[in-house]
Amino acid sequence: MKVKLVRNWFNPKGHRMRVTGKGTVYDMPDEWKDKLPSTAVIVEEDFVEPSVDISEPETFSELNKLQELKRDTAEAIAEDTHNTLEASKKEQAKRNRQAGAKRAREARLAKDKENKHV
Repeated sequence: MKVKLVRNWFNPKGHRMRVTGKGTVYDMPDEWKDKLPSTAVIVEEDFVEPSVDISEPETFSELNKLQELKRDTAEAIAEDTHNTLEASKKEQAKRNRQAGAKRAREARLAKDKENKHV
């Protein structure tokens, strides 16, 4: 039977079945039907995975446009990664400040509590 997996899955033999894109179709034994994850979809036997046509640029101007798109995409990914990292650092610093303030409050309350009992 053919099964389309939406997420990575370890089969009953312990092998990892990786998923790329929106799902990958695997041939599996019928005995595994009851062991499949809930997100798996059984497809018909005549299912054919769509093929992706990769065309080479015919002119130098097309090649330049593709290279420019690749460069722009790479720059956008790098910038997004940098922004995410910076936001993560700021969030961590904020959490550290909040945790420090909380510890200081707790220490002050404990000290005040000790002074009241004496």
